[in-house]
Amino acid sequence: MKTFYAIVALILSTGVMHAQSPIVVDQDDMPQEEQIFLMTTVTPLLEFDATETGADYNWDYSDLEPASQDTSHWVADDETDPIYFFLWFTSDIAETGASVFNNDFVSIDDLYNFYWSDNDYFGFSGFAGKISDIPFPIWFSDPEMIIEFPANYGQTTSSEVDFSFDIPDLGGWSEYRERSNEIDGWGTVTTPTGSYDVLRLASEILITDTFSYDFISIPIQYTTKEYRWIAKEEGVPVLQINMQEILGIETVSAITYKSAELTPVFNHNAPGSTAIHISGPAQDILHAVIDIQSDDTYTFILHDINGKKLMESSAFVAQGQYQYTQSVQQLAAGTYVLQVVQSGVTVASSTCIIQ
Repeated sequence: MKTFYAIVALILSTGVMHAQSPIVVDQDDMPQEEQIFLMTTVTPLLEFDATETGADYNWDYSDLEPASQDTSHWVADDETDPIYFFLWFTSDIAETGASVFNNDFVSIDDLYNFYWSDNDYFGFSGFAGKISDIPFPIWFSDPEMIIEFPANYGQTTSSEVDFSFDIPDLGGWSEYRERSNEIDGWGTVTTPTGSYDVLRLASEILITDTFSYDFISIPIQYTTKEYRWIAKEEGVPVLQINMQEILGIETVSAITYKSAELTPVFNHNAPGSTAIHISGPAQDILHAVIDIQSDDTYTFILHDINGKKLMESSAFVAQGQYQYTQSVQQLAAGTYVLQVVQSGVTVASSTCIIQ
């Protein structure tokens, strides 16, 4: 009998030790090329206590109420517009979605966020998009460190970066950023999607923006706080809460959680080498250049990310590059799949972003 109780005690103690062991995060747990995540945005909480953290902590956000959904699509940095090539020197991967950047001075459409990702750390290296329909790359002096690898509970890091550029007919915009990061908690977080073993990464970014026009310069300073709950092999934070502090007033500005990872169906065994080239997110019209290998009748099908057929058209196309256009005004913002079919066989397919 004593032996039986000893075995039970050993099993229970082993289970407790396992439950009380924090995870370790590395580069493999960060986003990878061609991954697409469905992210849910939540109506901001009226109250959020950032001090509720620590070792073996249980965060319960299972009752979050979804407000909208968007996709987070990750691509190689050099698969973006070639005009953004300056960002390729300090980046490895880029994220695009149906997102727009706005502040009191400038609005950026067709937004890409660029990141450095290697075995040492994951950092934010800049962004790019269109300002008044003109493509602009904006790169930091150095990548802004978000998390260092291997990432353990108690880790602290910091970085200082800046950027500066001129916008024709608008003036200049420069920004200085001081970021401090701390992995201040570990345990389990529960969202409407499920429960995860996580590290909580708390970041505070002091931002000084300076907008200039002619001889006038207007500095604006504010603090942003980001709280990420990071799990193994999930790619993106399973939960992120952002706060902003201006003139001493701190409010929750954004809450998102990961709903799913989306996997479009591609026919990698299709014959030929037909390729689809799509540059940037589409708005009213989807434009694509398709390499056609032989004269034939082709069918072009646009699917949603779940495989539902939304639009279909056919045309006789000669060998060479075919300029495909499709009105997408009636479609919601998000990620879609364009499929090219020849004689009943899929010869090419590609994801595309619609804003």
